Amino acid sequence: MRLYRILQIFFGSLLVAGVLEAQQGAPATPAATPRSAVRPDATIQEIMATMVVPTSKVVFEAVSTETVQGKEVQKEPKTDAEWAAVKDNALRMVEASKLMAMDGRHIARNMNAKGKDGELAPKQIETLLAKNRPEWNKFAREFGDVASTAAKAAEKKDKDGVFGAAGDLDTACENCHQTFWYPEQDQPTKKK
Repeated sequence: MRLYRILQIFFGSLLVAGVLEAQQGAPATPAATPRSAVRPDATIQEIMATMVVPTSKVVFEAVSTETVQGKEVQKEPKTDAEWAAVKDNALRMVEASKLMAMDGRHIARNMNAKGKDGELAPKQIETLLAKNRPEWNKFAREFGDVASTAAKAAEKKDKDGVFGAAGDLDTACENCHQTFWYPEQDQPTKKK
């Protein structure tokens, strides 16, 4: 578990460093020398699998109810370390939202793969994304904003704030998924 946490921090730091480098740009060079641009490497699916899913799980489960030996038990962070873990994971989601909005990032390594469980194929998702880039970026920004709200609530040790943000995270994810991942499925009207 400790090694997994160290690896999460290491890879998360690498991704954050890449985003910061991309935001700051390369130093000025003479006009004759082309500037090197930071190019994304990880795909959207990889960012989801390595950053969004594990970090969102921490936030979703931080303030929840679980059944233990037939009794419902309220779960919430109790120690400073537990609250810090919720905040840290929420901040990773904020950074993941920026990485997902980065131009030039592909949906998957294998663009010819078939969609899973009612999802569109990666090539279809990428086509939708190219046609609707402003909406994609809006969804990524909304996801990041809600994750930031969760981080601020965790910093204040506000269990109701974390619980509310978790619900809003679910809505932000589902709105994007309904638009880009499985738009052809019968869905209730998107949540605002």
